[in-house]
Amino acid sequence: MKSRFMNILFIKKLKIMASVGINNWEKNILQKIFVDIKIPINFKKSLNKDSLINRIDYIKIKNEIIFLVQNKHFNLIESLAEEIADMLVNNFSIPFVKITVNKPSAILEASNVGVTIIRRIKLK
Repeated sequence: MKSRFMNILFIKKLKIMASVGINNWEKNILQKIFVDIKIPINFKKSLNKDSLINRIDYIKIKNEIIFLVQNKHFNLIESLAEEIADMLVNNFSIPFVKITVNKPSAILEASNVGVTIIRRIKLK
């Protein structure tokens, strides 16, 4: 019997000050958002299990996400999540990604508002 295992690289609650929102006042301030990322990874690709060869560099992913978010205004957190997913797929050749963007200040009466997207891409 063949066993199948899935390994997940994740970054949880990456805090970024972002220009996000459809209201005029939101276009002139930065608001705190949190980003969660989940990426399946294959540990078996590298012969040396403690090597960075064939590994996803989570520091580079973090830096790319922060750069993307901080250099543009997003009207919607949905658009922000989409652009993060597209960037990860294109820049890191990641065939599957789950992105959650949380905007805790969106609704005063709620502790959080967010969106989760999942993208599967067939790599060539």
